[in-house]
Amino acid sequence: MDGEAIGDDTAQFYYVYGNLKSTVQAMVLPQLSYTEKQKSWDYKTILEQLERVNNNPNAVQEAEDALQAIKQGDQALPSYIARFERLLYEAEGQGWPDANKIIAFRTGLSPALRKALSHQLNLPTTYSAFISVVQQLSRRQGSYGASQSPPHQGSSKDQMDLSAVNINTLNTTSRPGSPRAQSTSAAKREEWRIMGKCVRCGSSDHWIDFCPLAPAKDRSRSPPTC
Repeated sequence: MDGEAIGDDTAQFYYVYGNLKSTVQAMVLPQLSYTEKQKSWDYKTILEQLERVNNNPNAVQEAEDALQAIKQGDQALPSYIARFERLLYEAEGQGWPDANKIIAFRTGLSPALRKALSHQLNLPTTYSAFISVVQQLSRRQGSYGASQSPPHQGSSKDQMDLSAVNINTLNTTSRPGSPRAQSTSAAKREEWRIMGKCVRCGSSDHWIDFCPLAPAKDRSRSPPTC
């Protein structure tokens, strides 16, 4: 783009050559000698030679394989997303169906985030919206880390393994002595879910697993009034 400002063909050739690392300059040095003898100054010949040397015909397939093997591990979520997006572009996967991208992304997430996702009743079907939900869940986990579980505090009786919790039981069984949550519409509960809130009471301090309120009374089961 700045060819005219750089100068004629000879200046452009040496400009490209001069901006190469010394190891790469040594690689194209025979070409420089040949060009000086022939007086044929075309900087594109340097770029074409480097492309032939560094071209990897299997680059797309290797990126696809890397996508299948990528794991978040101890990385923070933003770093994992950046790695995943880079590999997605290298695999030419931006045009993939959202379902394929979501599966690949979700498979590599930390166990803690995959467990949190499994507790969500309805997850987005678009890739960008799914990423947004994962980011919200990650923020809710706070300082627990990428692949660590929340620290246990207090006695063993206070510890809870979420993998052993039956979420359907938690959602439908009243806790003795607990006040009931107010009845809300399905649309409102969906809004709370997307925002990462408790879908029973709308609180941002906990999820439904730990909601202190009993489920709202099912009005459809109330005895008819005379």
